[in-house]
Amino acid sequence: MKNFLSTAVGLLALTLLLAASCKTTESNTSGGGGGDSCNLPQKLCVGACVDPRFDPSNCGACGNACTDGKVCVAGSCDVSCPKGSDKCALDGAGGGAGVSVCADFLVDRNHCGACAEKCATAEVCAAGKCALECAGGATKCEAMGGPICADTLVDPQHCGSCDVACDAGFSCVSGVCKTVCVAGTTVCAVPVAPVGAGGAGGMMAGTGGAGGSGPSMMDICVDTKLDPLHCGACDNACPKGQVCQNSQCLTDCTGDTAKCTDLQNKDVCVHLDVDPLHCGACDNACPGGQVCTMGICALSCVGGTTKCDGACVDTKLAPANCGSCGAVCGFPNAGAYCSNSACTLGACNGSFLNCNKNAADGCEIDISTDVNHCGGCGKVCGTKCVGGVCQFAFKLAQIIDGQAVTCSSVNNANPLYTECDDLKNTAGLYFPNGITCGPQWSGTNSVYSDTIGFCQSLTGTAKMEAYYTCAVSTTRATWKNHLWGTVSDNGYTEHLRCYY
Repeated sequence: MKNFLSTAVGLLALTLLLAASCKTTESNTSGGGGGDSCNLPQKLCVGACVDPRFDPSNCGACGNACTDGKVCVAGSCDVSCPKGSDKCALDGAGGGAGVSVCADFLVDRNHCGACAEKCATAEVCAAGKCALECAGGATKCEAMGGPICADTLVDPQHCGSCDVACDAGFSCVSGVCKTVCVAGTTVCAVPVAPVGAGGAGGMMAGTGGAGGSGPSMMDICVDTKLDPLHCGACDNACPKGQVCQNSQCLTDCTGDTAKCTDLQNKDVCVHLDVDPLHCGACDNACPGGQVCTMGICALSCVGGTTKCDGACVDTKLAPANCGSCGAVCGFPNAGAYCSNSACTLGACNGSFLNCNKNAADGCEIDISTDVNHCGGCGKVCGTKCVGGVCQFAFKLAQIIDGQAVTCSSVNNANPLYTECDDLKNTAGLYFPNGITCGPQWSGTNSVYSDTIGFCQSLTGTAKMEAYYTCAVSTTRATWKNHLWGTVSDNGYTEHLRCYY
């Protein structure tokens, strides 16, 4: 089921609130001043709650108006809108001359199909046309700016039913708020922004989370093998007119698929024999309650398929409806597929592996960092695992080149380096610095190379940082070419970071 919200450009088709719907104060002072009177991320400007991320009259800050045809995108005035939206001049109470907003003609009820087309009070904007009901299986949900069409299977603001919003960091998967995406989809973060503008002062709605406001980014689930906005990877958009198949941008569809334009105005490859929005031909949507089977709209499915959410699916093979409608296959850090009505663990993601051979917890080990499975299952590393390679790491007490040395504390949490505080030998002599004396971390001014080669002998990298101290005459340990010695001079190292 397709998402009828404008996630294609990272813009969610949300309610456009009137200024009166916000908390206000009696102050008419320019700039407002009190963001604490509004729900974050909204801000009080001239007695009205506005969203400075998208409000063209208060873009990024109160009173900062985007003029000369510019639009407000993520708190900055820009000359163009994100992909999938069009620039429209803001009319009426929304702002002054030269003020523009970004509108998605497919779902924006204030600019439905064109900048000047506004839907009536009871109408929604469905596929760029004003209508009393939604099309293609979307649900009509009431909002303060007027009714909207929501895909309750994937819409994080209306997950499962109208007005059921997922918390920040959660995605809506098959009508349920989940933290991970399943059935071959990938979590991609997209900007959360209302579309268009409405009400006095260009007031726009907040998004997500409690109180109707939320983060500027939201996770959505996409199929990177097919989504032209996230082809092969998140945010890897195909050029206009191209489609995404098997994670590659192509000029046309292959196999038994046809090139059609979806409700988000994306060029996609569809199966005309089963797609209820393109049944037998592009844009030939089946009426409500009917399914597309063998390229014909019908009341029921044929050929052993089952009707699930308005589509005919083979529950023996469909990972989103495995064995029955709504039974979604999913495993942590891994792909999933459906075989003979049973969910089966697919390939592991990235550097994760299934070391315990238990499909229930998916691919549970990251072999790039796990010291008990460094570079592969069962490969134990007694120090630190970095990128699947067992690396040197400082310990509170250890032998280095035959010399017993100690650290008062160590820090091995950072994957970039290993750090030792107060590195000295058992005689109490501090480690040499090998760089010009100065009471500060060397990295505050520049990244010093390992001039004496000590870190390089341990980690293989000449990059180091040290905190070193000056003294009139201090006996310290020396190291050169894996040999230890002593010297009296005016400097010694207190803290040392050796980079990988």
